[in-house]
Amino acid sequence: MKSSSPPPLFSSDDSQESVDISNYQSPRIFKNKRKGAWWDGNESAQYTPEPKKTKMTRNFDSGVYMMSDATDSSEDPLPQHKSPFPLGLDDSESPVLDPRTAAFNERIRLGLDNNHETYDFQGLGLEDENIKDVGRIASVIKAVPDPGDQLPEEGQFRSMEPEIYVDFTKNHLHRLTPKIFDIQYLTTLNLRSNAIVELPQEVARLRNLRILNVSLNKLESLPFELLSLFEPYGSLIRLHTMGNPLLEPMSSARFANDARVDPLHALVLARDDLPIDYQRDEASYHLPNLYRDLATSPDRERDVWRIRYFESWENSFRAGNDTHEDVEGEDMGFYEHHPSLRLRDVSHRVPRFIARTSVSYFDQAGCLIENSPALPTAGQPYSVIVETNHGAYGVPFSWFKPWSRPTVPSLVTMSLQSALRSRHFDDRSIEYIRNLLTNPTEAIPRSIDAVFTQAIANDTGGWGEFRKCHVCKKDLIVSRAQWVEFWAVGPSTIVPLKVKVCSWGCVPVKVANRPEKELVW
Repeated sequence: MKSSSPPPLFSSDDSQESVDISNYQSPRIFKNKRKGAWWDGNESAQYTPEPKKTKMTRNFDSGVYMMSDATDSSEDPLPQHKSPFPLGLDDSESPVLDPRTAAFNERIRLGLDNNHETYDFQGLGLEDENIKDVGRIASVIKAVPDPGDQLPEEGQFRSMEPEIYVDFTKNHLHRLTPKIFDIQYLTTLNLRSNAIVELPQEVARLRNLRILNVSLNKLESLPFELLSLFEPYGSLIRLHTMGNPLLEPMSSARFANDARVDPLHALVLARDDLPIDYQRDEASYHLPNLYRDLATSPDRERDVWRIRYFESWENSFRAGNDTHEDVEGEDMGFYEHHPSLRLRDVSHRVPRFIARTSVSYFDQAGCLIENSPALPTAGQPYSVIVETNHGAYGVPFSWFKPWSRPTVPSLVTMSLQSALRSRHFDDRSIEYIRNLLTNPTEAIPRSIDAVFTQAIANDTGGWGEFRKCHVCKKDLIVSRAQWVEFWAVGPSTIVPLKVKVCSWGCVPVKVANRPEKELVW
C-alpha cells in the first residue's frame, strides 16, 4: 500500500556523480540531497530542493491574536471602552459635575473601594438632584471578620449581611430620590435637618430599616405604608419625628402626664416594651377606673385616648366576647383595611390604632367636594374621632357621606392613565402626551388639566406619575379620598399616618359611616 506521506529527504556528503575536491572545501555551499530511503541509491543525488514555505511573522508576540498586527480584516473593530462607573466616579473623561454631586460621588467611591458600611454626608448642601447615585451603596458586601480575633463558637451562625448607615443630616433634601430605597440592607437612615415635606410610599421597601430619623423637617404626616416597617411586620424600632409640624391632637407630654396616676399606670403609659401579658393585665385593671372617673376628669379627651390605648391591648386577646380568655385574638382597629395585629408571639412594642379624622372626598380634578370636611392642617382646628368599646368620642356634629360609592374609575380617568402609561414605551414626556390630547386653540377641560398637573408634580424627582391606592393597590394620580389615622408606635409616641385611596368606594364602610354609638358619661 502506497504511503500518503511525502517521501523522506536525505542529504549526503558523498554524491555519487559529483565527487571532487570542491565538495570538501569550506565554506560548504550546499549539501547534495536526494529523495527516498537511505539504501535507495538509484535516484540522482542532484535534486533541486522544494521551495520553502512562507514564514509567518507578527509585529509583536502577543500570545493571543486580536487584530493587533495591522493586518486587513473584514471583521468590525472592537467597541470603544466605556467606564462601568457613573459620571464622576472614576477618572475617565466626563462632563463637569456640580461640585456637590462630585463630592457626594467621591465619598461613595471611597466607601465602596474600602467596603465601608457607614456613609456620612452631613452638611454638604446636597439637594435631591445631587444624590441620584446613592443606590450604588446597595453593592456593599460585609467584610469577612478576622478569624484570629473573632472566632465564632461551635455551631454559631455569623450573618454576612451588611448593616448600612447613611446620614444626610443638615442638607437641602425635599423629596429624596427613588434610588435610596434600593438599598436593601439599609438599617439606619438619618434625614435630620432637611426640608422634606413628604415621605414617599416606597419607604416600605426598606424591610431591614431599624432607625429612621426625620426630625427637623416639614412633615405634617407620614405615609400609612410606614406602618409595615414596625414590628411584627418589619424591623423598625426607633422613629424620631421631633421638630416637625406634625398633626398632634394629643401630645406625648399631655398623654402621659398626670399627677394622680399611680406608679403602675405611669409605667404602662411610658413603656411599650413590657411583656405582652403584663400589658394585657394592666389594661384590664385600669380600664374600669378610667371609665368610672371619666365624668369627673379634668381632661376627658386625654382619658378617652388612654381608654383606647389600653383597649388596643385588651382587644388583642379577646375571641369576640367580653370575657377575658387566654386565647389568641386580633385587634383590627375597627377597620378592615388595617393590618392584623397578632400579639401572642410578639415580645416588643407594636403599632396600635388610636384615633382618626373624618374622610375628605375629592372630585376627579382633586378639588374638595362641597360640604366634605377638609384635610386637617397643622395649626388649624379639626375633629378627631376616638372609637372605644363603649362608643365613639369626638364625632363631629355634621357628617358628610357621598351620594354613591363607585369603585370603577371614570372613562376620562382610565383614558388619561392609559395614555400616560403608553408614554413609557416611546420614552415620551408627560407634556408631550398632554399636547397630543389637547387642542391648542381651545381651553383644556379643568378635570384633564388637573390630572396632568398632578402627574407632573408626582413625577418630580423621578418618582413617576402614579401612586398606589392603600386599599385596592391600584394606580392613582389624583386621590379621591384621604384621611389621617393616629397610631401609637412607642412609649407614649403617637404619629399621624395619611391614607389615600383611588375611589370613594375604597373608603372602608366603617370609616365612611357615622359611628352608631357615641360615648356618653
